[in-house]
Formats: sequence, structure tokens, C-alpha cells
Amino acid sequence: MPKIKAQSRLTQELLAVTDEVVWSSQIGTCAVGIKEGRATLYLGKLWRQARSNPHAREMMLRHEAFHLFLGHEERRGDRKDKQRWNMCCDAAIHHDPTVDFRVIEAVQPGLELITYERLVESYPSVCVAPPEVVYALIESSQQDGGGGPDGFPGSDCG
Repeated sequence: MPKIKAQSRLTQELLAVTDEVVWSSQIGTCAVGIKEGRATLYLGKLWRQARSNPHAREMMLRHEAFHLFLGHEERRGDRKDKQRWNMCCDAAIHHDPTVDFRVIEAVQPGLELITYERLVESYPSVCVAPPEVVYALIESSQQDGGGGPDGFPGSDCG
């Protein structure tokens, strides 16, 4: 397991429950997954890019800790659109003040992480709510023919 320095209790807890840490050039930032009860932390390109920025790395770890400890993978249930689900979870994570998404964005100029505010630009019905609610609002918006510019799924915001 690569040596990772945790700067907070939250990231210490993440590393304590992580069974495996994997470097992957296929992942843009970082990811966490659970398979057969084992947690894997995937470190991507942005992790490497932030090698001289321990605060940004801490924020990336906090982000992944929230996914894991809030049970986002399990809560997805039978929702088919995994990308939309992740987007909704990311907005909730980036709303929490303990995860400063701007620090992560600063590592790579032009990177824009998902926030509620950015979702509202494409889906005006979105509000600060649990991922389950935001997912349903986006799904409803798309069925009504709204939402979607700026790289988000869907068509016209109307």
C-alpha cells in the first residue's frame, strides 16, 4: 500500500478501513469502491499532479471518505445511471464545508467539480437535498425535456 499521510481524523478513518490502495492512470481524480466487503481506494492522475500539495490531497481523501462513510454506493440501489448518481453525491459532498472543492480544482486549471450551484445552471429544479432527491429531480427534468448544457446529460435548460 502506498504511503499516504492523513491530516484529519476523517482521512485516518478512511485509510484504516481501506483494504487496498491502487494507482490508476484511468481515473482522473480519485475513487473509492467496495467489492465483496473490501474497500479499495483508487488514486488517479490528479492525485499525482497534487504531489506537492498535501492540502489538496487531503481534500481528495475527504471527498472519497464521504462517499464511503455515507454509503453512496449502497444507496444507489437500482438507479441505472451511475454517472448521474455520482454527480448527485458529489454535489452533496462539495456542499459540506469540511471538503474544500476549490482546493482540488486549483490543482488543475479549468477543472470544475460538481456543486449544487453548478447543477442548478443546467437543472433549475435542483436544490440542496440528499442525492436521492437530486437524482429524482434531474430525472424528472430530463423527462420534461429540460436540463443538460455545459456537459451535463440532457438537452435544453429551457
